[in-house]
Amino acid sequence: MKKIFLMLLLIFCVISCELKKAQEAYDRKEYLESMKIVLKYFEKNPHKLQKIKPDVKNDLIAKFSNIVSIYERKAYNGTPDEKIEGYSSLGQIYMLVDKYSASHEFTNFTREHNLNSIYDNYESLISQKIRDNMSWENYENIYQTVKKYYNGHIEFMEELMNSGKMTFYREVHEKMSRSKADKLIDIAQRFENSGNYRNAEKLYLDASKTYSRYDENYRQAKTRYYETKQRADLIDAEKSYNLGLAEVRKNTKSSYRKAANYFEEAAKFVPNYRDSKELARKYESMGEIHYYFSECPTTVENYISSGLARVGSKKMSIGYADVVISCDMDTRYRVYEGLPKRVGRTEVGQVRDKNGMFVTKQYMFQEIEKISTETMDMKYTIKLSGLSRKSVNGSFSVENKYKELVYSGDVPEKYRSVKESPLGKDEMKKKAYKTMLDKAHTELEEIIKVIKNL
Repeated sequence: MKKIFLMLLLIFCVISCELKKAQEAYDRKEYLESMKIVLKYFEKNPHKLQKIKPDVKNDLIAKFSNIVSIYERKAYNGTPDEKIEGYSSLGQIYMLVDKYSASHEFTNFTREHNLNSIYDNYESLISQKIRDNMSWENYENIYQTVKKYYNGHIEFMEELMNSGKMTFYREVHEKMSRSKADKLIDIAQRFENSGNYRNAEKLYLDASKTYSRYDENYRQAKTRYYETKQRADLIDAEKSYNLGLAEVRKNTKSSYRKAANYFEEAAKFVPNYRDSKELARKYESMGEIHYYFSECPTTVENYISSGLARVGSKKMSIGYADVVISCDMDTRYRVYEGLPKRVGRTEVGQVRDKNGMFVTKQYMFQEIEKISTETMDMKYTIKLSGLSRKSVNGSFSVENKYKELVYSGDVPEKYRSVKESPLGKDEMKKKAYKTMLDKAHTELEEIIKVIKNL
Protein backbone atom coordinates (compact mmCIF):
# COMPACT_ATOMS: atom_id res chain seq x y z
CA MET A 1 0.00 0.00 0.00
CA LYS A 2 2.83 2.35 0.90
CA LYS A 3 4.56 1.58 -2.41
CA ILE A 4 1.41 2.41 -4.38
CA PHE A 5 1.05 5.68 -2.47
CA LEU A 6 4.66 6.65 -3.26
CA MET A 7 4.15 5.86 -6.96
CA LEU A 8 1.03 8.04 -7.09
CA LEU A 9 2.86 10.82 -5.28
CA LEU A 10 5.67 10.65 -7.84
CA ILE A 11 3.19 10.83 -10.74
CA PHE A 12 1.43 13.85 -9.25
CA CYS A 13 4.78 15.53 -8.61
CA VAL A 14 5.91 15.08 -12.24
CA ILE A 15 2.57 16.39 -13.56
CA SER A 16 2.73 19.28 -11.12
CA CYS A 17 6.26 20.20 -12.26
CA GLU A 18 5.24 20.27 -15.93
CA LEU A 19 2.11 22.31 -15.19
CA LYS A 20 4.23 24.72 -13.16
CA LYS A 21 6.50 25.27 -16.18
CA ALA A 22 3.44 25.83 -18.36
CA GLN A 23 2.00 28.30 -15.83
CA GLU A 24 5.30 30.20 -15.69
CA ALA A 25 5.33 30.50 -19.49
CA TYR A 26 1.69 31.61 -19.40
CA ASP A 27 2.50 34.28 -16.79
CA ARG A 28 5.31 35.55 -19.03
CA LYS A 29 2.72 35.79 -21.83
CA GLU A 30 4.56 33.09 -23.77
CA TYR A 31 1.21 31.52 -24.58
CA LEU A 32 2.24 29.22 -27.41
CA GLU A 33 5.12 27.85 -25.35
CA SER A 34 2.70 27.25 -22.46
CA MET A 35 0.37 25.23 -24.73
CA LYS A 36 3.29 23.30 -26.18
CA ILE A 37 4.57 22.24 -22.74
CA VAL A 38 1.17 20.87 -21.76
CA LEU A 39 0.44 19.09 -25.05
CA LYS A 40 3.93 17.65 -25.41
CA TYR A 41 3.85 16.25 -21.89
CA PHE A 42 0.47 14.51 -22.20
CA GLU A 43 1.30 13.28 -25.71
CA LYS A 44 4.35 11.57 -24.28
CA ASN A 45 2.45 10.32 -21.21
CA PRO A 46 -1.18 9.75 -22.35
CA HIS A 47 -1.97 7.49 -19.35
CA LYS A 48 -1.42 10.44 -17.03
CA LEU A 49 -4.39 12.30 -18.50
CA GLN A 50 -6.54 10.19 -16.20
CA LYS A 51 -4.46 11.18 -13.17
CA ILE A 52 -5.17 14.92 -13.23
CA LYS A 53 -7.95 16.31 -11.10
CA PRO A 54 -11.08 17.69 -12.83
CA ASP A 55 -10.48 21.23 -11.55
CA VAL A 56 -6.91 21.16 -12.94
CA LYS A 57 -8.13 19.94 -16.31
CA ASN A 58 -10.87 22.60 -16.38
CA ASP A 59 -8.24 25.23 -15.61
CA LEU A 60 -6.15 24.04 -18.58
CA ILE A 61 -9.21 24.13 -20.86
CA ALA A 62 -9.95 27.68 -19.69
CA LYS A 63 -6.37 28.79 -20.31
CA PHE A 64 -6.34 27.27 -23.80
CA SER A 65 -9.61 29.06 -24.56
CA ASN A 66 -8.22 32.34 -23.21
CA ILE A 67 -5.07 32.02 -25.35
CA VAL A 68 -7.18 31.51 -28.47
CA SER A 69 -9.36 34.51 -27.55
CA ILE A 70 -6.30 36.74 -27.07
CA TYR A 71 -5.03 36.02 -30.57
CA GLU A 72 -8.48 36.13 -32.16
CA ARG A 73 -8.99 39.65 -30.80
CA LYS A 74 -5.66 40.72 -32.24
CA ALA A 75 -6.31 39.04 -35.59
CA TYR A 76 -9.83 40.44 -36.06
CA ASN A 77 -9.68 43.86 -34.35
CA GLY A 78 -6.03 44.81 -33.78
CA THR A 79 -3.63 47.18 -35.49
CA PRO A 80 -1.93 45.91 -38.68
CA ASP A 81 1.02 44.56 -36.68
CA GLU A 82 -1.30 43.02 -34.07
CA LYS A 83 -3.31 41.37 -36.84
CA ILE A 84 -0.12 39.82 -38.22
CA GLU A 85 0.78 38.54 -34.75
CA GLY A 86 -2.77 37.27 -34.24
CA TYR A 87 -3.02 35.29 -37.49
CA SER A 88 0.57 34.05 -37.10
CA SER A 89 -0.26 32.68 -33.64
CA LEU A 90 -3.59 31.18 -34.76
CA GLY A 91 -1.78 29.35 -37.55
CA GLN A 92 0.79 27.98 -35.13
CA ILE A 93 -1.94 26.98 -32.65
CA TYR A 94 -3.72 25.07 -35.45
CA MET A 95 -0.57 23.11 -36.29
CA LEU A 96 0.32 22.62 -32.62
CA VAL A 97 -3.12 21.20 -31.86
CA ASP A 98 -3.01 19.05 -35.00
CA LYS A 99 0.43 17.68 -34.09
CA TYR A 100 -0.53 16.44 -30.61
CA SER A 101 -3.49 14.06 -30.41
CA ALA A 102 -3.90 14.79 -26.68
CA SER A 103 -5.07 18.29 -27.63
CA HIS A 104 -8.70 17.15 -28.08
CA GLU A 105 -8.88 16.87 -24.29
CA PHE A 106 -8.43 20.64 -23.97
CA THR A 107 -9.66 22.39 -27.13
CA ASN A 108 -11.75 22.05 -30.31
CA PHE A 109 -9.61 24.57 -32.17
CA THR A 110 -9.12 22.64 -35.42
CA ARG A 111 -12.87 21.99 -35.75
CA GLU A 112 -13.70 25.66 -35.19
CA HIS A 113 -11.06 27.25 -37.47
CA ASN A 114 -10.02 26.89 -41.10
CA LEU A 115 -6.28 26.65 -41.78
CA ASN A 116 -6.49 28.02 -45.34
CA SER A 117 -8.51 31.01 -44.18
CA ILE A 118 -6.00 31.78 -41.41
CA TYR A 119 -3.06 31.73 -43.79
CA ASP A 120 -4.83 33.60 -46.58
CA ASN A 121 -5.37 36.48 -44.15
CA TYR A 122 -1.87 36.17 -42.72
CA GLU A 123 -0.24 36.16 -46.15
CA SER A 124 -2.29 39.16 -47.29
CA LEU A 125 -1.23 41.20 -44.24
CA ILE A 126 2.49 40.46 -44.43
CA SER A 127 2.54 41.00 -48.21
CA GLN A 128 1.11 44.48 -47.71
CA LYS A 129 3.61 45.25 -44.94
CA ILE A 130 6.54 44.15 -47.10
CA ARG A 131 5.28 46.17 -50.11
CA ASP A 132 5.07 49.25 -47.88
CA ASN A 133 8.62 48.68 -46.61
CA MET A 134 10.05 48.32 -50.12
CA SER A 135 9.89 52.10 -50.58
CA TRP A 136 12.49 52.54 -47.83
CA GLU A 137 15.00 50.58 -49.95
CA ASN A 138 16.49 48.92 -46.86
CA TYR A 139 16.49 45.58 -48.61
CA GLU A 140 18.58 43.67 -46.05
CA ASN A 141 16.04 44.53 -43.32
CA ILE A 142 13.20 43.51 -45.63
CA TYR A 143 14.96 40.19 -46.24
CA GLN A 144 15.16 39.59 -42.48
CA THR A 145 11.45 40.48 -42.20
CA VAL A 146 10.54 37.91 -44.86
CA LYS A 147 12.46 35.20 -43.01
CA LYS A 148 10.87 36.21 -39.72
CA TYR A 149 7.29 35.99 -41.06
CA TYR A 150 7.66 32.86 -43.22
CA ASN A 151 10.39 30.51 -42.00
CA GLY A 152 8.83 29.25 -38.76
CA HIS A 153 5.47 28.51 -40.40
CA ILE A 154 6.94 26.78 -43.44
CA GLU A 155 9.25 24.64 -41.31
CA PHE A 156 6.38 23.61 -39.00
CA MET A 157 4.27 22.63 -42.02
CA GLU A 158 7.15 20.57 -43.43
CA GLU A 159 7.49 18.78 -40.09
CA LEU A 160 3.79 17.83 -40.19
CA MET A 161 3.98 16.87 -43.88
CA ASN A 162 6.91 14.56 -43.17
CA SER A 163 4.97 12.94 -40.31
CA GLY A 164 2.17 11.73 -42.60
CA LYS A 165 0.01 14.84 -43.08
CA MET A 166 1.26 15.60 -46.60
CA THR A 167 -2.17 15.89 -48.26
CA PHE A 168 -3.65 18.26 -45.70
CA TYR A 169 -0.76 20.74 -45.56
CA ARG A 170 0.58 20.56 -49.12
CA GLU A 171 -1.68 23.26 -50.56
CA VAL A 172 -1.08 25.89 -47.88
CA HIS A 173 2.63 24.99 -47.74
CA GLU A 174 2.96 25.49 -51.50
CA LYS A 175 1.19 28.87 -51.33
CA MET A 176 3.34 30.08 -48.45
CA SER A 177 6.54 28.81 -50.10
CA ARG A 178 5.66 30.47 -53.40
CA SER A 179 4.79 33.73 -51.66
CA LYS A 180 8.10 33.72 -49.79
CA ALA A 181 10.05 32.85 -52.96
CA ASP A 182 8.32 35.68 -54.87
CA LYS A 183 9.32 38.19 -52.23
CA LEU A 184 12.91 36.95 -52.13
CA ILE A 185 13.16 37.21 -55.91
CA ASP A 186 11.72 40.74 -55.84
CA ILE A 187 14.31 41.81 -53.26
CA ALA A 188 17.09 40.00 -55.18
CA GLN A 189 16.17 41.96 -58.32
CA ARG A 190 16.41 45.22 -56.37
CA PHE A 191 19.87 44.22 -55.14
CA GLU A 192 20.91 43.21 -58.65
CA ASN A 193 19.70 46.47 -60.19
CA SER A 194 21.73 48.43 -57.62
CA GLY A 195 24.87 46.43 -58.44
CA ASN A 196 24.91 44.47 -55.18
CA TYR A 197 25.39 41.11 -56.85
CA ARG A 198 26.61 39.26 -53.76
CA ASN A 199 23.38 39.90 -51.84
CA ALA A 200 21.35 39.21 -54.99
CA GLU A 201 23.12 35.85 -55.29
CA LYS A 202 22.23 35.00 -51.69
CA LEU A 203 18.53 35.78 -52.13
CA TYR A 204 18.17 34.01 -55.48
CA LEU A 205 19.65 30.90 -53.85
CA ASP A 206 17.29 31.19 -50.88
CA ALA A 207 14.31 31.60 -53.23
CA SER A 208 15.38 28.58 -55.28
CA LYS A 209 15.65 26.39 -52.17
CA THR A 210 12.36 27.69 -50.76
CA TYR A 211 10.26 26.51 -53.73
CA SER A 212 12.43 23.62 -54.97
CA ARG A 213 9.87 21.03 -53.75
CA TYR A 214 7.46 22.28 -56.42
CA ASP A 215 9.68 23.89 -59.08
CA GLU A 216 13.44 23.44 -59.25
CA ASN A 217 14.00 26.69 -61.15
CA TYR A 218 11.01 28.81 -60.12
CA ARG A 219 11.03 32.16 -61.95
CA GLN A 220 14.58 31.30 -63.09
CA ALA A 221 15.81 31.82 -59.51
CA LYS A 222 18.43 29.07 -59.75
CA THR A 223 19.68 30.37 -63.09
CA ARG A 224 19.84 33.92 -61.75
CA TYR A 225 21.74 32.62 -58.71
CA TYR A 226 24.54 31.24 -60.89
CA GLU A 227 24.63 34.36 -63.05
CA THR A 228 24.79 36.83 -60.17
CA LYS A 229 27.30 34.66 -58.32
CA GLN A 230 29.57 34.71 -61.36
CA ARG A 231 29.32 38.51 -61.61
CA ALA A 232 29.90 38.94 -57.86
CA ASP A 233 32.90 36.60 -57.98
CA LEU A 234 34.43 38.53 -60.88
CA ILE A 235 33.97 41.84 -59.07
CA ASP A 236 35.44 40.51 -55.82
CA ALA A 237 38.32 38.81 -57.65
CA GLU A 238 39.20 42.08 -59.40
CA LYS A 239 38.92 43.98 -56.10
CA SER A 240 41.24 41.53 -54.30
CA TYR A 241 43.65 41.53 -57.25
CA ASN A 242 43.91 45.34 -57.24
CA LEU A 243 44.41 45.39 -53.47
CA GLY A 244 47.25 42.92 -53.97
CA LEU A 245 48.89 45.16 -56.58
CA ALA A 246 48.59 48.13 -54.23
CA GLU A 247 50.43 46.20 -51.51
CA VAL A 248 53.15 45.12 -53.95
CA ARG A 249 53.89 48.78 -54.76
CA LYS A 250 54.70 49.44 -51.07
CA ASN A 251 57.79 47.27 -51.59
CA THR A 252 58.16 45.84 -48.06
CA LYS A 253 58.26 42.30 -46.73
CA SER A 254 55.01 42.75 -44.80
CA SER A 255 53.24 44.29 -47.82
CA TYR A 256 54.37 41.35 -49.99
CA ARG A 257 52.75 38.95 -47.51
CA LYS A 258 49.53 40.99 -47.56
CA ALA A 259 49.65 41.00 -51.35
CA ALA A 260 49.98 37.20 -51.36
CA ASN A 261 46.84 36.93 -49.22
CA TYR A 262 44.89 39.20 -51.57
CA PHE A 263 46.01 37.21 -54.62
CA GLU A 264 44.94 34.01 -52.83
CA GLU A 265 41.51 35.57 -52.25
CA ALA A 266 41.24 36.51 -55.92
CA ALA A 267 42.01 32.92 -56.91
CA LYS A 268 39.29 31.64 -54.58
CA PHE A 269 36.66 33.83 -56.24
CA VAL A 270 37.81 32.98 -59.79
CA PRO A 271 40.32 30.12 -60.24
CA ASN A 272 43.77 31.57 -61.05
CA TYR A 273 42.28 34.97 -61.89
CA ARG A 274 44.92 36.88 -63.92
CA ASP A 275 47.66 34.48 -62.76
CA SER A 276 46.76 35.21 -59.12
CA LYS A 277 47.92 31.77 -57.94
CA GLU A 278 51.40 32.30 -59.34
CA LEU A 279 51.51 35.84 -57.97
CA ALA A 280 50.46 34.59 -54.52
CA ARG A 281 53.33 32.07 -54.47
CA LYS A 282 55.81 34.66 -55.73
CA TYR A 283 55.01 37.32 -53.15
CA GLU A 284 54.62 34.85 -50.32
CA SER A 285 58.23 33.84 -50.99
CA MET A 286 59.38 37.45 -51.33
CA GLY A 287 57.61 38.35 -48.07
CA GLU A 288 59.26 35.61 -46.03
CA ILE A 289 61.69 36.88 -43.39
CA HIS A 290 64.86 34.91 -42.70
CA TYR A 291 66.29 35.45 -39.24
CA TYR A 292 69.37 34.28 -37.36
CA PHE A 293 69.98 34.04 -33.61
CA SER A 294 73.32 34.97 -32.09
CA GLU A 295 74.09 33.85 -28.52
CA CYS A 296 70.45 33.77 -27.42
CA PRO A 297 69.19 31.22 -24.87
CA THR A 298 66.94 28.47 -26.22
CA THR A 299 63.90 29.82 -24.37
CA VAL A 300 64.24 33.19 -26.14
CA GLU A 301 64.84 31.55 -29.53
CA ASN A 302 61.76 29.34 -29.18
CA TYR A 303 59.54 32.23 -28.06
CA ILE A 304 60.54 34.53 -30.93
CA SER A 305 60.39 31.70 -33.50
CA SER A 306 56.86 30.84 -32.35
CA GLY A 307 55.80 34.48 -32.81
CA LEU A 308 57.27 34.53 -36.33
CA ALA A 309 56.00 31.10 -37.38
CA ARG A 310 53.69 32.44 -40.11
CA VAL A 311 56.00 35.11 -41.52
CA GLY A 312 59.49 33.69 -41.61
CA SER A 313 62.01 30.97 -40.91
CA LYS A 314 65.12 30.53 -38.82
CA LYS A 315 68.43 30.25 -40.67
CA MET A 316 71.51 28.42 -39.42
CA SER A 317 73.92 30.79 -41.18
CA ILE A 318 74.11 34.56 -40.73
CA GLY A 319 74.84 34.97 -44.44
CA TYR A 320 71.27 33.99 -45.40
CA ALA A 321 69.51 36.14 -42.80
CA ASP A 322 67.48 39.30 -43.34
CA VAL A 323 67.74 40.14 -39.65
CA VAL A 324 70.09 39.03 -36.90
CA ILE A 325 68.77 38.73 -33.35
CA SER A 326 71.67 39.07 -30.89
CA CYS A 327 71.42 38.51 -27.15
CA ASP A 328 73.81 39.79 -24.49
CA MET A 329 73.02 38.13 -21.16
CA ASP A 330 74.99 39.39 -18.14
CA THR A 331 74.44 37.19 -15.07
CA ARG A 332 75.62 37.50 -11.48
CA TYR A 333 75.23 34.63 -9.03
CA ARG A 334 75.26 35.30 -5.29
CA VAL A 335 74.61 33.33 -2.10
CA TYR A 336 73.42 34.86 1.17
CA GLU A 337 73.89 32.50 4.10
CA GLY A 338 71.33 32.97 6.82
CA LEU A 339 72.19 33.22 10.51
CA PRO A 340 71.47 30.13 12.61
CA LYS A 341 68.36 30.40 14.73
CA ARG A 342 68.65 28.35 17.92
CA VAL A 343 65.61 27.25 19.89
CA GLY A 344 65.67 25.12 23.04
CA ARG A 345 62.74 22.71 23.13
CA THR A 346 61.18 20.35 25.64
CA GLU A 347 58.60 17.70 24.89
CA VAL A 348 56.84 15.00 26.89
CA GLY A 349 56.43 11.55 25.36
CA GLN A 350 55.81 7.88 26.17
CA VAL A 351 58.62 5.30 26.15
CA ARG A 352 58.95 1.71 27.35
CA ASP A 353 61.06 0.98 30.41
CA LYS A 354 63.24 -2.11 30.80
CA ASN A 355 60.16 -4.09 31.82
CA GLY A 356 58.32 -3.14 28.64
CA MET A 357 55.90 -0.81 30.40
CA PHE A 358 55.04 2.65 29.03
CA VAL A 359 56.38 5.50 31.16
CA THR A 360 56.39 9.27 30.70
CA LYS A 361 59.65 10.86 29.59
CA GLN A 362 60.65 14.49 29.15
CA TYR A 363 62.88 15.22 26.15
CA MET A 364 65.17 18.21 26.16
CA PHE A 365 66.82 19.10 22.83
CA GLN A 366 67.94 21.98 20.64
CA GLU A 367 66.67 22.99 17.17
CA ILE A 368 69.01 24.98 14.92
CA GLU A 369 67.49 26.36 11.69
CA LYS A 370 69.39 28.26 9.00
CA ILE A 371 67.67 29.62 5.87
CA SER A 372 69.95 30.74 3.04
CA THR A 373 69.15 32.42 -0.27
CA GLU A 374 70.83 32.14 -3.64
CA THR A 375 70.07 34.76 -6.30
CA MET A 376 70.76 35.22 -9.97
CA ASP A 377 70.75 38.81 -11.20
CA MET A 378 70.31 39.13 -14.95
CA LYS A 379 70.80 42.09 -17.25
CA TYR A 380 69.86 41.49 -20.87
CA THR A 381 70.10 43.34 -24.16
CA ILE A 382 68.44 42.07 -27.34
CA LYS A 383 69.47 43.73 -30.59
CA LEU A 384 68.15 43.56 -34.12
CA SER A 385 70.42 44.23 -37.07
CA GLY A 386 70.06 43.83 -40.81
CA LEU A 387 66.88 45.09 -42.50
CA SER A 388 65.88 46.71 -39.22
CA ARG A 389 67.70 48.00 -36.18
CA LYS A 390 66.26 47.84 -32.72
CA SER A 391 67.58 47.37 -29.20
CA VAL A 392 65.71 46.51 -26.02
CA ASN A 393 67.08 45.85 -22.56
CA GLY A 394 66.05 45.15 -19.01
CA SER A 395 66.99 43.41 -15.80
CA PHE A 396 65.49 41.15 -13.16
CA SER A 397 66.45 38.74 -10.38
CA VAL A 398 65.37 35.25 -9.39
CA GLU A 399 66.00 33.62 -6.04
CA ASN A 400 65.85 30.24 -4.36
CA LYS A 401 65.68 29.65 -0.61
CA TYR A 402 67.06 26.50 0.98
CA LYS A 403 67.29 25.53 4.64
CA GLU A 404 69.31 23.46 7.04
CA LEU A 405 67.56 22.08 10.13
CA VAL A 406 69.67 20.34 12.80
CA TYR A 407 68.52 18.74 16.07
CA SER A 408 70.86 17.93 18.95
CA GLY A 409 70.49 16.64 22.49
CA ASP A 410 67.85 14.15 23.61
CA VAL A 411 65.76 14.25 20.39
CA PRO A 412 62.43 12.37 19.93
CA GLU A 413 62.43 9.90 17.04
CA LYS A 414 59.91 11.86 14.97
CA TYR A 415 62.38 14.74 14.47
CA ARG A 416 64.93 14.41 11.66
CA SER A 417 67.66 16.81 10.63
CA VAL A 418 67.21 18.26 7.12
CA LYS A 419 69.83 19.76 4.85
CA GLU A 420 68.61 21.18 1.54
CA SER A 421 71.13 21.91 -1.19
CA PRO A 422 71.33 25.08 -3.27
CA LEU A 423 70.54 24.81 -6.98
CA GLY A 424 73.92 26.19 -7.91
CA LYS A 425 75.02 28.69 -10.53
CA ASP A 426 74.14 26.67 -13.64
CA GLU A 427 70.65 25.69 -12.48
CA MET A 428 69.91 29.22 -11.31
CA LYS A 429 70.92 30.48 -14.75
CA LYS A 430 68.46 28.03 -16.34
CA LYS A 431 65.78 29.23 -13.95
CA ALA A 432 66.50 32.84 -14.93
CA TYR A 433 66.23 32.01 -18.64
CA LYS A 434 62.84 30.37 -18.10
CA THR A 435 61.66 33.31 -15.99
CA MET A 436 62.79 35.71 -18.70
CA LEU A 437 59.75 34.86 -20.85
CA ASP A 438 57.56 36.46 -18.18
CA LYS A 439 59.89 39.23 -17.08
CA ALA A 440 60.83 40.32 -20.62
CA HIS A 441 57.50 39.53 -22.29
CA THR A 442 56.89 43.11 -23.45
CA GLU A 443 60.40 43.49 -24.91
CA LEU A 444 60.22 40.15 -26.75
CA GLU A 445 56.83 41.03 -28.24
CA GLU A 446 58.27 44.35 -29.39
CA ILE A 447 61.07 42.54 -31.23
CA ILE A 448 58.54 40.22 -32.91
CA LYS A 449 56.37 43.19 -33.93
CA VAL A 450 59.30 45.03 -35.51
CA ILE A 451 60.28 41.96 -37.55
CA LYS A 452 56.69 41.36 -38.69
CA ASN A 453 56.44 44.93 -39.93
CA LEU A 454 59.52 44.72 -42.16
